[in-house]
Amino acid sequence: MSKTFNKNLVAQAYQDRFGGTKVNSEAVVYFFQELIQQELYRGVPIFLPMVGKFTPFLRKARVARNPKTGEKVNCKAVHTVKFRPSKKMKDWLNKNRKA
Repeated sequence: MSKTFNKNLVAQAYQDRFGGTKVNSEAVVYFFQELIQQELYRGVPIFLPMVGKFTPFLRKARVARNPKTGEKVNCKAVHTVKFRPSKKMKDWLNKNRKA
């Protein structure tokens, strides 16, 4: 499967499973996305069983190097998210994925 599983496909899968309108299924997906963003903004880690853990993280300011030119570049501090897949997810993928 070469498609990227995006918001529209999640909404379609939700609609196929639970019925309702496309607008309602998109609203559910948007609400879930917004809820995750708000909690990460507050600094709260999110754990989804069978998926993994999303943790907000502050990457400190640093001096980096451009590998092409060797020039030093100042990088600002940025807020980002770390993701760690759950053990169940990794085990399931390794058991069911064909090489």
